[in-house]
Amino acid sequence: MAQLFSLDHSTMNTSQNLTEQMTGKTDQQLLDIFSKPSDWSSEALGAAKAELQKRGIPIPDLPPPPPPLSEAEKRKKRLKRDGWLLLVGGLIAAAIVGNIKPDAWPKFGDGSPVIQAAAAMASTACWIIGIIVLIRAACIKTKK
Repeated sequence: MAQLFSLDHSTMNTSQNLTEQMTGKTDQQLLDIFSKPSDWSSEALGAAKAELQKRGIPIPDLPPPPPPLSEAEKRKKRLKRDGWLLLVGGLIAAAIVGNIKPDAWPKFGDGSPVIQAAAAMASTACWIIGIIVLIRAACIKTKK
């Protein structure tokens, strides 16, 4: 669901401004804040809660915050990101080099373009390393 409203971050300097902004919200807008509490600061949640209490509207229960990621989970997440970046980077490099006119490149003795060969090797290396990194990420055991 697209956020229908947001707080102007330039005016969030004081709790007074935040309280004023919350008083200008409709009941539904205030309740919507609690549907995605992770999108809001604790100060904004507190101001919305206070405004709902002032209006006599029951405050929805907030889900508990997710537990912090373990070191293994953080490492797995980083490896997945890095593996995909390598795969996509290799694909982009191959696409760019494939669209350059080969006539403009220096040639090997046999007449094949030097840059094209180097780019093909580099993009292939990116793909291979990316796949290895993704396999390594899949092998990391995390607690569930």
